[in-house]
Amino acid sequence: MRTSSISPLHLLAFFLILVIGLRFAILLSSQSQVDGDEAVIGIMAQHIQEGKSFPIFFYGQPYGGGAALEAYLALIPYALFGISSISLKLVSFVLFGITLFLVFYWVKDFWGELAAILAVVILASSSALIEWSSKVRGGYSLLLLLQILLWIFYTRIVFRPTSSPKVYIGFGFLVGLSYYNHELSLSLLLTLFLATLYNRKSFYSKEKFVFLVLGFLGGVSPLIYYNLTHDMENWRNIFDLGSGGSVWWGNIKSLPTYLLGFFNPRNVDRFVVDSPWDSYLEMAIYAFLFCFLLGKVFLNRKNLSEKEGNKGDFLVPWLILYIFIHLFSYSASQIAHISPRYLLPLYPTLGILIAITLSYLYKSKHQLLSLVSIFLFCFLVGRGLWYHISYLGSSRVVEDVYMPSKKMVNLEFSGASLDKLLDFLEQKQIRYVRCPYFLQWRIIFASQEKIIASSEQFIPGLSRYPEYDLELKTAFRFAFVVYQGSYFEQSFREHPDKMIAYDVAPYVVFIPR
Repeated sequence: MRTSSISPLHLLAFFLILVIGLRFAILLSSQSQVDGDEAVIGIMAQHIQEGKSFPIFFYGQPYGGGAALEAYLALIPYALFGISSISLKLVSFVLFGITLFLVFYWVKDFWGELAAILAVVILASSSALIEWSSKVRGGYSLLLLLQILLWIFYTRIVFRPTSSPKVYIGFGFLVGLSYYNHELSLSLLLTLFLATLYNRKSFYSKEKFVFLVLGFLGGVSPLIYYNLTHDMENWRNIFDLGSGGSVWWGNIKSLPTYLLGFFNPRNVDRFVVDSPWDSYLEMAIYAFLFCFLLGKVFLNRKNLSEKEGNKGDFLVPWLILYIFIHLFSYSASQIAHISPRYLLPLYPTLGILIAITLSYLYKSKHQLLSLVSIFLFCFLVGRGLWYHISYLGSSRVVEDVYMPSKKMVNLEFSGASLDKLLDFLEQKQIRYVRCPYFLQWRIIFASQEKIIASSEQFIPGLSRYPEYDLELKTAFRFAFVVYQGSYFEQSFREHPDKMIAYDVAPYVVFIPR
């Protein structure tokens, strides 16, 4: 009698359906509302659709091409489903799914089916990536996708030197596009540049170099155009952001804290909450597996060549080098202290390295190492699935709140509270609002510009779209909206003779008498 067996690929397909289903449920529930930065991109997409604007960068700044790319991509779900938070967030949701597919394709080619399955499962179930699969925050989702595509094209060139000109043009285009998308890609581009020097015979013929340059110029063309027409503002700004001066050693010493913050599921915004105990354990597991792989590479360093039978071993040191380059460049930057989200580019490569290590351990001749690999894998996946389930629930949004102590903190609010606020403003026939920065953009996006808001008096000097501020200056009637318990509420309540206060939790609306 013929018996049927379930293959590992069938199990992977079942698992992906489960996790993608969970993430879609999360998208429709707790992550169904945009935060302030996402709302800016949503408005950018709306303006593109209406023909009002064709941005090259994030509104109001000379960098962040990924925000513009996400806005243009959002035109597809906008056309299919209309303008909404869900439509906008579908951009990252789809990009994350494509990234998982490419990870499987690439890892399987170099480290085998088992490592590919482990890599996809680890990345798909990761608690650190839960919010990122639905966040449109300025090129971060594209950052992960482009990273894998760069490795795919690079290895195609190295191991198939007779590749057609299209491959070289494609690789050059991805290099340029990655730089335009997000400056955090520079550490990977530096790694690939060093790798091309090592494998120069695969790249440095006259014809191949011309194809690479042509592709690069195509990918980076929006950035070149902007710099030529704006006095090199973008390049000057990137230099300023990247120079951390004498602070880099202090940031390096603080790296464990930043890394711990990233292993916390709440790693999108400025990190202010304490990490759960299992974040420490997960970070320790990653560190152990990474050090194990590092030792294996050191012991096998004589076999690190690009020979056909040793492709995977040849690539691992470059992946490890990328990890170190990004950690160092992150520490040397002025942005290091702001948020652990700037470590996000590490995650696809780090997840792949962890999967490769688990695959090595599982195939070991020592049964104990195989059991250890199974235990560690189950813990990582189990922790991730648990946090996926914990993210199901009513919508919530994190926003910056300026407290009476004059300290800015991240506080979490119900997504439905904005709908109540908009209903109240509509009842009071208020079309113009002055409010804090994050709330400004959420109000404009959620009302689809039926209510115009400005944060000009709350954050002097920061104006992403000056047209809104100018409109407020000529408004005959407007209201102030602030957070309950904030510094601004305290200040406004000191003038009851000038303001009428209405509590629309968690906000307070002050209407001038």
